[in-house]
Amino acid sequence: MMISNLQQQRQVTEQLRREAAIRRINVSQAVDDIMKYISDNQQEDCLLPSDRSSTYAYTSLQAMWYSTIIVPCLLSILNIVLVTSWCNKPPFSNCTCGRTNYDNELQYVLNCTNTGFKNVSVLEKIPKETEVLLFVGNDLDSLPWNVFGSENHTNLKVVNLSNNNIREIKGKSFHHVSNVKMLVLNFNKIDIAASRDHPRIFSNFENLMELHLTDAFDDKHPDADFAQDLEAIFTNSSLGKLQKLHLEQNEIAGFDFAPHVFCNLPSVIDLYLGDNELQHVNFKFDCLYHLRYIDFERNKITQLTANDMHLLDALPGRNQNLTIDLTGNPIPCDHINDLFDWFERTKVNIRRKDSLHCVTNASTHHETSRNCAVAQQLRGPSLDGTSGSSTVAFLSIALCISLTLLIYTNREVIRASVYPLWLSLSRNIHYTTIGRQEAQEMDV
Repeated sequence: MMISNLQQQRQVTEQLRREAAIRRINVSQAVDDIMKYISDNQQEDCLLPSDRSSTYAYTSLQAMWYSTIIVPCLLSILNIVLVTSWCNKPPFSNCTCGRTNYDNELQYVLNCTNTGFKNVSVLEKIPKETEVLLFVGNDLDSLPWNVFGSENHTNLKVVNLSNNNIREIKGKSFHHVSNVKMLVLNFNKIDIAASRDHPRIFSNFENLMELHLTDAFDDKHPDADFAQDLEAIFTNSSLGKLQKLHLEQNEIAGFDFAPHVFCNLPSVIDLYLGDNELQHVNFKFDCLYHLRYIDFERNKITQLTANDMHLLDALPGRNQNLTIDLTGNPIPCDHINDLFDWFERTKVNIRRKDSLHCVTNASTHHETSRNCAVAQQLRGPSLDGTSGSSTVAFLSIALCISLTLLIYTNREVIRASVYPLWLSLSRNIHYTTIGRQEAQEMDV
């Protein structure tokens, strides 16, 4: 009797599996049919001439109605069916999973956002078909070796482990994830100093193209050690295909102790350093042959030194397009003329330069700021008080010397011309004086 019950349970389970498979096939087939219908209607619309009868116009309007209203609604319903039909197994009972639209593409997404996971071992059990893993807002603390288990996850493309209170990542944590293209570790508390013993924390991301580390590190790191530890991680990791690197909100004050920190990322295109504490462009990027954008937004840059400008000018000089963003930096209004002069002659594209604001006092930049373009117009040409006074003094001295030399050279001609006039003027003055004396005597 017990054996019969077990057999019956197995038969029911097998039947449920078959039905689930049929549902998946039917849903996928429905999606394909809908997309084919849209394509056919679009082709028919293209073939309709403008002078057809109202019947064709009605047909076209009907097709447009289906393609813009009905079909999107059906696709949304299908996405809901797909998602809710899959997550029925522990430990992912509180997660949503299944094929859905992610990043404008139909992908298998496992979404475990704010599900309260504290045991990282659940990541070993993610479905093999998972393409996007959203494991956000949990409490993991540390990522051990082989966090995704011993099996290869060849379908996995996106891994988001943001806001998980991660403090440590072991050197062999990420294995069997060679096809991942985007890794997101934003808003964690990673102790970068702990990586000194195992700096190869990203060594297995052979095809990684985007690395998001916004506010990912512990804020207590010393500036010198942070730059050197970050350079060691990039040096010992296989990030040769990385194109986008986000390092915003990490309180980075500079890279003076590791100027070549990014040189082991040869394919980087976009570098995001906004919301840090950078004061200068104190790192090398002439080794980045594909670099096109650097984000310096909301740092502490007060001016670009001659060396900074030289470094930035080097890339366009090698026929590389480069765009930078300086928005939100406390640039003093006294320095904007030099900055705008560089804007006019450089080949670097300055993003949103017309909306830059300068400050009248660097210590109170939050109180008094003005648009840089307006302030530059009010100040006029790029001559400050010292250089302007020196120029005027030099020109005055030169003019005096020139006049003196001219008078000395033509002294005889001047004497011959001026002396008769002087004698005539003297006589007139003499006769006027005598006349006044005689008039006074007659009055007496």
